[in-house]
Amino acid sequence: CGPDSREKAATAYAVEMQELFDENKAIGREFLDVAGNIKKGSLDTHGVAERFGERIVPRAVKLAKKVEAIKPGTENLAKVHGEIERAWQIRADAYRQLRIAWKDGDLQAYKRALHDHRAVEKAEARYLEATNTILNPYQLRLDPYP
Repeated sequence: CGPDSREKAATAYAVEMQELFDENKAIGREFLDVAGNIKKGSLDTHGVAERFGERIVPRAVKLAKKVEAIKPGTENLAKVHGEIERAWQIRADAYRQLRIAWKDGDLQAYKRALHDHRAVEKAEARYLEATNTILNPYQLRLDPYP
C-alpha cells in the first residue's frame, strides 16, 4: 500500500520548503557577513548600502515571492504556511529599511528595522515547530540550518 495523498503533499511541501530554508540560510550568512564587516569597520556607508542593495534585498524579495507561490497541499500545512509567508515578506522589507536607514544615517529607523528582522526569527521558530509537528507522522522535518 503506497503513501496517501496527505503524505505525498507533505513530502512535496517539505522538499520545496527545505530548498527555501537553504536559501534563507544563505541570505542570513550574507547579512551576518555585512554585520561583521560593519563591526570591523571594513565597509563604509556606501559599501554597506551596496551590499544590502545588490546581495541581500533582491534575494530576500525573491525568497518572499517563492514562498508565496508554494501550494501547501493540505489544510493543516496551509494554516501554518501563511505565517512564514508574512514573516519572509516582513524580513525582505526589514532588509530594505536597513539599507535605507544605513545609507541615510538614521539610527532610529535602523533599530526599528533590526527589531523587525529579529521578530521574523521568532515567527520562523513558531512556524518550524508547528510545521514539523504536522510533518512528523510522515518522518519528515524542516531543518533551518542544514
